[in-house]
Amino acid sequence: MRFGFRTAGFATMPVAQILEGLAQAGYASVELCLEHPELDPRALRPSDVCRALQQAGLATASLSHHGDLLASPETVDIVVQACRLAPELGTRIVVISSARRDAVPVGADSCPPLRSAPRTMESLSRALAPILDAAEAAEVVVALEPEPDLVVETAADMLALARAMQSPRLVVNLDIGHAHLTDGVRPAIEALGARIVHAHLDDMVRPTHRHLLPGEGEINFPSTLAALSAIASDMPLVVDLFHLGPDPLLTARRARECLSRALC
Repeated sequence: MRFGFRTAGFATMPVAQILEGLAQAGYASVELCLEHPELDPRALRPSDVCRALQQAGLATASLSHHGDLLASPETVDIVVQACRLAPELGTRIVVISSARRDAVPVGADSCPPLRSAPRTMESLSRALAPILDAAEAAEVVVALEPEPDLVVETAADMLALARAMQSPRLVVNLDIGHAHLTDGVRPAIEALGARIVHAHLDDMVRPTHRHLLPGEGEINFPSTLAALSAIASDMPLVVDLFHLGPDPLLTARRARECLSRALC
């Protein structure tokens, strides 16, 4: 298996240094998180990023932006730009999250927080429409990530959204830690099946939403990785950790070693 790592935990490190360090740690790919100042799609130079990727010997697993889609039109615009940029950066996958359950709908200046699940899902569907149009035009897919306390929290929520949108461009990024807290990892994989095109790897201990190194929590990694590989042997499997400590690259290396042990 070939693993990747997200750049989200490296906010203060230059992108070229991140990429080189991840390659040296044993990763084959990277999820480019657009929250990093050097990766802001409004200023990003694809040729510079591609050069850094080539020099490091890393493939692009995906682009991602985890903003609240119902918070402001700007968040939607960033994801639309990500869809257009993704092919230039070597990927056809854009990873996103949905929105907090109490988010204000796109375009609203003074609306009260939404409380009803149907209204919130309807607002999310409206926010997704231009994103999926951009994905269609760019021939990419948008992998939405179910997450606790968001509008799309469970596998059932994801399937309901997919039925509402009726777009082959809307697929799933399964964070196995999130799934462990909500549906259970195996039931989520069975429910979502071939809709899963990308996965985040992290461990967790119920009921706490804290991303841990593989093996530090309750998830059975060998069976989980086998189940994901059964869906697609080339599925991007990307480590998702936030609190990387004073030496982020050392933490990334430790995570890679944990994954190697999980496969033994």
